[in-house]
Amino acid sequence: MEQIMGLISKASVILAFVFISTLIGENFDYKKRKWDCSQILQGVIFCAFIFIDIRTPYISSNDISYDAREVLLNLAAAVYGPIAATITAGFTFVIRWMRGTKGTEIALAGIALVYFLEMFFIYWLHAKNQAFNSARLFLMSLLTNLLSALTVVLMSGSEWQYALMPGLTFIAAYPVFTVVAFRIMQYIRNRSELLNQLSERDKSLYQKNRELQLANEELRRNERHFRTMFYYSSEAIFLLREDRISDVNLEALKLLGQDSKEQMLGKSLYYFMAELQQERSAKDYMEDIFQQLESGKAIQKEICFLLPNGAQLLSEGVFIEIEMGEKKYTYLSARDIRERKRQEEAILYKAQYDELTKVANRQYFNEMLKKLSADENNYPIAFMMADINGLKLMNDIFGHSKGDELILKVAQVLCQSCRNRDLIARIGGDEFVGIFPNADEKAIEVVINRIQERLAQEKIENLSPSVSMGYSIKRSMDDDADKVLVLADEMMYRNKNESRHIQMEMFLKNISDKLQQKSAGLDLKQAEEIDRLISKLKASGALTDSLIEELKRLECSA
Repeated sequence: MEQIMGLISKASVILAFVFISTLIGENFDYKKRKWDCSQILQGVIFCAFIFIDIRTPYISSNDISYDAREVLLNLAAAVYGPIAATITAGFTFVIRWMRGTKGTEIALAGIALVYFLEMFFIYWLHAKNQAFNSARLFLMSLLTNLLSALTVVLMSGSEWQYALMPGLTFIAAYPVFTVVAFRIMQYIRNRSELLNQLSERDKSLYQKNRELQLANEELRRNERHFRTMFYYSSEAIFLLREDRISDVNLEALKLLGQDSKEQMLGKSLYYFMAELQQERSAKDYMEDIFQQLESGKAIQKEICFLLPNGAQLLSEGVFIEIEMGEKKYTYLSARDIRERKRQEEAILYKAQYDELTKVANRQYFNEMLKKLSADENNYPIAFMMADINGLKLMNDIFGHSKGDELILKVAQVLCQSCRNRDLIARIGGDEFVGIFPNADEKAIEVVINRIQERLAQEKIENLSPSVSMGYSIKRSMDDDADKVLVLADEMMYRNKNESRHIQMEMFLKNISDKLQQKSAGLDLKQAEEIDRLISKLKASGALTDSLIEELKRLECSA
């Protein structure tokens, strides 16, 4: 009965300690400190309860004191750590020493052993990266109370048999008290931590909710801004949901010649795109667009729109993927590029073609020479060099306008005498070159004869244009194109030299015929002057500067 009363007394002390300790621990914010004030404060609280417990013990009839210091020492170590345990054990040691009752040395030795046993458990668990739980605390409490029971028996001396029952009570009851107090403290602390966590989470949710409200307000402002920019943009804009038109702006209506957006909303872009109707289905086209958009990149391409009047409008479109709310859209921005295309084509044409004759220039000829020579399917390739005869005389006698007319006429005849896949280029003032894929000597000779026949049928100032020509064949990719062109040029100059006298005779005859025709109504003196000049020209075989001046004078007077 005495043991039960002692245990009840000590249980009351332990419960009071538990609630006061946890209450102070909840309200003392030690996390903001640089060092752990909590262990020191709790150590002081432990010391206070141990002082009260030791100073007011429950003493049995056999003069044995019942106190709860082992329970408090174990809780200090398990709940708060080595600092609290050291403070508590040190204070217990001092106060027990100052008390000075029977068996002080044994009691002090017991307190020291309990302390070292607790330190062993703390560092053993720390080394294993583990914490106290009910089982580990029960084991430590069982060992420490076993030491306490042994000190009680030793302190009884010859009457040790009377101390067996109190010792067994310590061993049986105090470990249970310790674990129960530990669980109560854990529950209160966990509850407090849970409440703190819920409070922090509530604050966090409030903050996030506020941020979400601000984000929604910003989103609405951005959406209004986007809508304003969307509808009044200077470029035509289409919003596509999958392959269907979800919205268009005013410029898009103007671009496609539509009166209202109801004529376009819900329809596939296919119905407004000419190239899709000509080449492939809208589904295949849009699926290809969507697959490319998944990479997150903008896609730029030319789009040919079909207008209500049947005309086609070439535009440049940029596709990007955007999100509005929870929906994804394809954003298409388009603008009319017909004028730009015309300018680009004009610039490209000027870069590739001769301004007077409209045939290819030297730069374009060089590009096509490389391209055609690199394809083995074009072999054999024939090259033709052509040089206009008498262009300088035509310029000197009849003026440069007639010389330009001669150049233009020769260029027309050269182009008309060739196939569509052949290329004629002007590479000098009076020089032309031709490239003829899949043509051998027989084929190029046919072309040359055709050119000569057509030139003979043309007249400029009653003079028939004349051209000296030469050719060569590039039979394989191994042949050097420059050397083949040189061979054609050499043949052309040989033909020009061989026919120079005949060409001069023809030129003089043509001039004579023209002057005779013009001088039919002239007096005898002028007619004799013309005959004299023609005879002189034929005798010299060449036109000097002075003879050319006389021809010009006669031409004007006639």
